[in-house]
Amino acid sequence: MKKYLPLVITIALSVFLNKAQAQYYNNTYREDSWHVTIGPDIMGVINPTQQVDFTNPTTGKVAPNYVTYSRLSAGGSVHAEYYPNPFVGLTIGVGADFIPGTKNAKSLVLVPITIGAKAFFSQTMYLGAEAGLGYSSISYKGSRMTKLVSPALGYNNNDNGLDISLRYEVMHGSNQYLSMIGLHIAYSFDLSPSY
Repeated sequence: MKKYLPLVITIALSVFLNKAQAQYYNNTYREDSWHVTIGPDIMGVINPTQQVDFTNPTTGKVAPNYVTYSRLSAGGSVHAEYYPNPFVGLTIGVGADFIPGTKNAKSLVLVPITIGAKAFFSQTMYLGAEAGLGYSSISYKGSRMTKLVSPALGYNNNDNGLDISLRYEVMHGSNQYLSMIGLHIAYSFDLSPSY
């Protein structure tokens, strides 16, 4: 039995190293590559009651007013992604979020522009984060600009192009907060030339 022990150890090590190498090379399609993802967003609004500006038609004065939005909203986004190495991606994106108003409240349309990053902790799973600015269709304190921050947990499969992420999004403008939990389902197009 002792004479076979070096052979067993050699076989075990070669299988382990082969699997580790395969795990690395399965991710190399991302290295030095460009991707574009496009898809819809489905979001749940956590704090639907908001204070917005209201212009009194009689006096012409602007006064604060409280409105309530729907708990469910929808939208979509497009992201360009660059991967300097197999496990990190840099992103820039633009989108549109539609949050319906209830009763007599106007619906809110938000157009965000963000930059961010993805960090893969396995072949298909990643942690992501985005930050940026957004244009709001409804003003608060005379401003229509909002700041956005959005951490995410995602799944990306290069074999079928599927990119799904669950994210928490916070919009902040003039001491006004709107937070949502969103599901982004996208298709990823690989723009890099194949060799």
